[in-house]
Amino acid sequence: MEQKELYDLLHNVKTGELSVEDAVTKIRLMPFEDIGYAKIDHHRAVRQGVGEVIYGAGKTPEQIEGIARSMQNRGQKTILITRLDEEKAGRLNLPGLHYEALPKLGLLGPLPEPDGIGTIVVATGGTSDIPVAEEAALTAEVLGNKVTRLYDVGVAGIHRLFACREEIMSAEVIIAIAGIISSKKDFKKDLADRKTKYLEYEKTKRAEIEKARAKEREDLEEIYVGTGVRLERLEAFSGDLFDRSPEDEDFLDVRIGTGSVDPIRKIEHKKQEILETDELFEIPDKIAGDYAKLEKAPVVLRLRRRGVIGIVGSEKNRYEMLKNILFDMCTRQYPTDFSLFLVVKPENFDELAWTRMLPELNEQDLGIRHLACSDESRNKVFDHLYKELSKRDKENKYRQMVSLTIIKSVLTPLLCILLLIYTDLRANAMIWGILISESAFGVFFYVDQFFKGKCFYHYSYWTHALKYN
Repeated sequence: MEQKELYDLLHNVKTGELSVEDAVTKIRLMPFEDIGYAKIDHHRAVRQGVGEVIYGAGKTPEQIEGIARSMQNRGQKTILITRLDEEKAGRLNLPGLHYEALPKLGLLGPLPEPDGIGTIVVATGGTSDIPVAEEAALTAEVLGNKVTRLYDVGVAGIHRLFACREEIMSAEVIIAIAGIISSKKDFKKDLADRKTKYLEYEKTKRAEIEKARAKEREDLEEIYVGTGVRLERLEAFSGDLFDRSPEDEDFLDVRIGTGSVDPIRKIEHKKQEILETDELFEIPDKIAGDYAKLEKAPVVLRLRRRGVIGIVGSEKNRYEMLKNILFDMCTRQYPTDFSLFLVVKPENFDELAWTRMLPELNEQDLGIRHLACSDESRNKVFDHLYKELSKRDKENKYRQMVSLTIIKSVLTPLLCILLLIYTDLRANAMIWGILISESAFGVFFYVDQFFKGKCFYHYSYWTHALKYN
């Protein structure tokens, strides 16, 4: 029963042409009819606007006949039977059946007048696609649509497609059909071979990457040796000590541990637009993700690239990190190539008393060691650094005014200064004058404690912290 028939039924009840009892009987029979081997949905046209279609494949001729007659008895005017082979169609006893051999469709009843909005274009890439196209076109016509057929207009002869541009541009819906040969054995074999070769390529590529990453890890281990190796070199007073100079790119690089780091050679691959599901397309992304990091490699802190660095964690771990940084820094760089200051709390002095033996902390330009714990010594350190920064600020401005040749002959190279603070930042307000200064003049800060546990990595963040805390 279609919607119009339901409206007519209710209208007949309203006008008295049909009794309520008869109407109830008719409506009761609407939803579906159980004929044993099928439950026929007679209510589908009311719910969805389209009646049931009979799928012919797998059904016997007797079953198709029984379903079709039930649908006709309930008022369905046009019945479509899909996937109906010619042999089975010849055995059907259905008066008025029209059979289309190319799309394998059977049609009972007349095609309805088009009542859709606009036109549906059904286009094929080649002639071999016409059977599928006719199935789509006739189905669309059974559903009340106007259909325009454009066959053999594939892009191999693009001019054929351009000749139909008016029909294409005016269509509301375009159904494009391009055939595949997946049913052929050679194509399936090609697919299997493609997958096998691709997986072999993936295995080979992973082996290459792992070999390259192992070499990169080995090179980094040689450049940034661990604490044990450096201790051995120190005890033997090896020639490998103090092997970095200010001209080196890795001057003042400090190894702080082992972990995951960004590799020097990253995995790059061309992103592909995936038009359909293909697990092989996902392999490059997976490889890139699996090797995004270099595992078990030296983790290096590059002090010259940071204005301010900070360490968080328990007091024990922070102390061990401070020892590691000092040890690495003082055995890789020559003492005269940088200036080191260490500011500590008085209660931590005994814990760090061993640092008094470091030559980097024994310069006498201030009249005191560069290890400051009392208010007096800290004030001297901060005052010295503040003056040094002011001087470098002026020199930096001067450098921008004169030529590079004059700079080389008149100005001396800037000595890198490292300030290690193992105390509360709020203990001395003068430090803020240093922290908010430009770090581009060769001064680097190691900060052991922070406001509210936040870790900032650039002097501008400290400026923000000073303003709002």
